Amino acid sequence: MLLDQETLKFVFGMKLRGLRLDKGLSLKDLAKKTGLSPSYLNEIEKGKKSPKTEKILMLAEALGEKYEDLISLELKRDLNLVQSLLDKKFLTGVPFELFGVPAATVFELLAEKPKKMRALVGTILEIARAHNIHIDDFYFALLRSYIDMHDNYFPSLEEAAKKSSAEYKIHWNAKPEAIKAALVKALEKNQIQVTEQDLAEISPDLKELLYFCADRSKKFYLSNKIEISEQIFILARELGFKKLQLKTRPQSSLVSNLDSFDQLFNHFSASYFASSILIPEDEIVQDLKILFEAAEWSQVSFENLLAKYPCSYESFFHRMTQILPKHFGLRHLFFLRYEYDLKYKKYEVVRELHLANPEGPYSVKGNEHYCSRWLIHRLTKQQLQDNSKTSLGVQRSAYPHSNNEFLILSAAYARPHFQQTVTSICIGLLVDGNLEKKIKWLSSPKIAAQTVGETCERCAIKDCSDRAVPLDSQLDPERFDRIFKKLQTMQ
Repeated sequence: MLLDQETLKFVFGMKLRGLRLDKGLSLKDLAKKTGLSPSYLNEIEKGKKSPKTEKILMLAEALGEKYEDLISLELKRDLNLVQSLLDKKFLTGVPFELFGVPAATVFELLAEKPKKMRALVGTILEIARAHNIHIDDFYFALLRSYIDMHDNYFPSLEEAAKKSSAEYKIHWNAKPEAIKAALVKALEKNQIQVTEQDLAEISPDLKELLYFCADRSKKFYLSNKIEISEQIFILARELGFKKLQLKTRPQSSLVSNLDSFDQLFNHFSASYFASSILIPEDEIVQDLKILFEAAEWSQVSFENLLAKYPCSYESFFHRMTQILPKHFGLRHLFFLRYEYDLKYKKYEVVRELHLANPEGPYSVKGNEHYCSRWLIHRLTKQQLQDNSKTSLGVQRSAYPHSNNEFLILSAAYARPHFQQTVTSICIGLLVDGNLEKKIKWLSSPKIAAQTVGETCERCAIKDCSDRAVPLDSQLDPERFDRIFKKLQTMQ
């Protein structure tokens, strides 16, 4: 296991402190045995100082330990919580500074208050085990929290994209083939060789990948089995890695089994860069204003807007989550990507984003049945029945438990490279006074309204003809409210 220097200092300090306390020595006692000052020893134990070899030898002799044991990464049994966090890449993979908490503070708390921290973090780990939550899930949750902190708008990335577009003459409104050629040329100028081919020909194990890097990221292999809109976005993201100087990154389109949060964060940053190049900020702001200020909802206008930009529908929908909070003041929104597996006939939320924490639909672990009244669910069925390339729609969805209502814009489509799935995406905007001011056609009778739930197992909507399975009383979100209300009547 490779650890950074800060973590190595922390591990060594914890081991030293534990051994000193086991021997019944104070810092002054150990200072007398070694000739090192108590303050210096305290700095070592807190992970702030890293002693040289000769001083480690002095410490090992004073404590009656072998040098090899003292510098090993194995921690004693009562520090198994820290060992578990190291094994799970928690301490090494999370940039605590991004969230305003210096890593040294976390290390110090673990070192100084191991029992209290064990109770807190141990509880979190137990919940993770019970719900089959892995470190990747934790990294994605961290990223969503960071995005929420910034309303999913990053001026430095917008500016970097504008500069690169001008530098490499990448014109978003050119023909797709011309944009692709400009991106390939830009990558070549940055010493990246692009090879487009069927990746299954390289190895059958790679057939599901969209791209991968080789030779220390100098060679970039792009699948020729995916649509040009996806190829363009992938190439633009690759340019983002280079121009933003992001060296830590996933090697392929399989963004999982991550070594650190930095890999995911850099992937997000490069993706944001790509969106900014292909869907320029000023252009989409004007387009959305025109769409929202129209007297009536027009699906044709929305289709034309989606077709205007050289990227996938998912990229456009996700770009809206970056633009709407900043330029329209619409902070309360969510984005979902929902996939239907044709083989297993199963729906699954595979990507989600929630800004300002609106109480709407969230992904659920396990085998629960997502509400079939969701617009993306209906559009998926429509796409399967009509065998059309894309199905678009709009709906107002009300969640009775939270008393929230959302305007939902959604699309469902098939992707040639993934023949066993149908992809659906949606953006949900909280219906409030602000949205009513921004969108003139919000109350149009042309827009269907529907009461929806989260999953059938958690939904208490009575007489629902679309229900796949009965309500699970243990998952009923209203059961505790009923208990408390009943208790109040008995006072």
